[in-house]
Order: sequence, then structure tokens, then C-alpha cells
Amino acid sequence: MKNITHLFQKYRECVLNLWNTYFFINEELSSYSEDTLDRFAEINKHLFATLCLSQIGKLSHSAEYHRENTSNPIPFLRIDPSTSHAVPIMINRSGPEATGYWDDPVKHVKPSEVDLRYIGLFDWNSYGFLDHKYYRVRILSFSSQPHLVGRDALLETDNAHVYLDEQVVNN
Repeated sequence: MKNITHLFQKYRECVLNLWNTYFFINEELSSYSEDTLDRFAEINKHLFATLCLSQIGKLSHSAEYHRENTSNPIPFLRIDPSTSHAVPIMINRSGPEATGYWDDPVKHVKPSEVDLRYIGLFDWNSYGFLDHKYYRVRILSFSSQPHLVGRDALLETDNAHVYLDEQVVNN
């Protein structure tokens, strides 16, 4: 697998700067036109395609892996905890139809026991000042907790590496 964390760090930084500097409206106003939100979503889609997918030779898949308003994981983007020790994780209490409750009792994960696939960047308030502190991922396997397979989870970006899973790309 090829470590492409740096591409996602640049993408995250770009999206945060663009939203927080040019699109974010004072929280007290909290009024966004649908047009403004749609335009930002379109820009975000192109940024992801250009800064991430094109850099790994997957630009032709950009429409398929549009990151706004989707809960489909990208099969060739693996997210691993960045240490061999357990790192914090928040797991949704239900399957891919996320409930908004990230309170499963399992609170830590090691890279040797889990296969996580990238869904997108996550923020608690997608219309406020963003920090995108988390990767939203889908659990494809979890050796010590097989009942959690298929659920979504949040892993802090600071505790994770992003890999291009070339076995999936080449299959």
C-alpha cells in the first residue's frame, strides 16, 4: 500500500481555508442560500478530484466518488491508525444509515485488527467554522469486534494515515 496521507492533509487544509475564510457566515447569522451551499459542494468535489484522485491516477472516477452527501466508502482508500497502539475511535450505533450517535462502547482500535475505508471528512456542524478533525470511515473488517463490520466510524485525522490500496485498484 502507498501512503498518501500528505495528499489528504493538503486537501483538508485547502477545504478548511476556503470555507472558513470565504464561505463561512457569522454563526449568529446562520443563513446560507441553497445556491451558496451547492456551489461550495461543487467546488469541494473538484478539489477532492484534483488534489486527491488525480494525484493517484483515479481522476476518471471523480464522478463516482463525489464526496458530498454520500455515505459510500471509496474501496481503494484505506484509513489506518497511525500507531501500532490503540487510538480513539467513535463508532456509529447502527449500520451505514448513520444515526448521528457515535457512542458504541468500543472506543479504541489498532491497525492490526481493522480495515477502514474512507468516506469523507467529518465535522459536527457542517455549516459552522470547520476543522474537519475526523475521517468518516466504513468498517470492512474488525477481527476482535466482528459485529461492528458495516458500521461507520470517526477516526481523528491526527491519528490516521491514508493509504492507496493498490490491491483494490488493480482488481
